[in-house]
Amino acid sequence: MSPEKQEALFNKYPDIFRERSWSPQETCMCWGLEMDGGWYDIIDSLCANLTLLKRYTGLEIVFRQTKQKLGTLRVYWRLDTFPVSATHEEQKIWWNIVEALVGEAERCSAQTCEITGEYGELCVSESGWYKTLCKEEAKKGGCITLDEYRKRREEAEKDKS
Repeated sequence: MSPEKQEALFNKYPDIFRERSWSPQETCMCWGLEMDGGWYDIIDSLCANLTLLKRYTGLEIVFRQTKQKLGTLRVYWRLDTFPVSATHEEQKIWWNIVEALVGEAERCSAQTCEITGEYGELCVSESGWYKTLCKEEAKKGGCITLDEYRKRREEAEKDKS
């Protein structure tokens, strides 16, 4: 992500990104947002939801790492503070709520071009790297959709037989 977009998120959600200035021995957040800028809106929306959750419940979430892995967004996080009176069962429910919000952001990234933010599909480069891209960016990068990649592999296997 561009330094400008990254800094905008860090400034807008300082509590969520509080580990950004910690050392690599303490957190992976020190490397920043390890993805292109097309997912800015997804991360912004996730952070807005988590901030709203904190405002009404006291629940504090801190991101440990955010990156692209196998073509989709990955957010590694921890719960820093539970609501004061939360029982163990309620804590599990809060955990599941945060997990659902993060999971939805990660699923959304699987259909969003990491570069442009437009609709995208999971693609594979000639070197085997996965990335979610719109048709234009896939073409620029010499990537093919995962479906096309699978078809080519099946055909290659048939040719070997």
